[in-house]
Amino acid sequence: MAVELWDGFGATLKIDLRRGDRPLPKPTPEALDRYERETGFKFPESYREWLAALGPGEFVENFVLHAPGYPPSYRRIRLENLDENYDNVRTIEEKYLRSSADPSREDPDRARRLRPFCRTHGGETIGWDPEEVTDPDRHECAVYQLERDFTLTRLAPSFRGFVEDYIYGPGYEARVGGWKERTFGPRRKFTPATE
Repeated sequence: MAVELWDGFGATLKIDLRRGDRPLPKPTPEALDRYERETGFKFPESYREWLAALGPGEFVENFVLHAPGYPPSYRRIRLENLDENYDNVRTIEEKYLRSSADPSREDPDRARRLRPFCRTHGGETIGWDPEEVTDPDRHECAVYQLERDFTLTRLAPSFRGFVEDYIYGPGYEARVGGWKERTFGPRRKFTPATE
């Protein structure tokens, strides 16, 4: 199944659907617009393009991409639920930063303003820094990962960079120490969220 996305990038992915699975309907532009109105955060265009082409789901069986507009029962991929959970993390993070003299936790303001859109199976939160705008015309913002020890790691200058260069490029492969297809399966795959 070839998907038109980002100058042919989508056609390079294996879309992983098990027999009988039906992908969730993609979020509507109205749901995205409503979320933007309610939060005051404008989504990057590359994120909107991804959702229009493939919707929410999972990258390389580790990164769960969330989207707004789904009912509360879709907790695993519903962006509003990720926001709620991240509000709890912000509270924990503030307490931790107040009690820590570790200089590696030098940017609590960035951690507080992070707009989450993805979660890893290891418990890390990935989000945009709305104050680090990298392409104002497309509303692109830098992407950071909040580690479990509350440090921040910059992953990419945009959502598209996060997907192309980090997840499917050298970034994630370097982080996990290489990719063995026999062990981990195909690397260039995306599993859409299903009903």
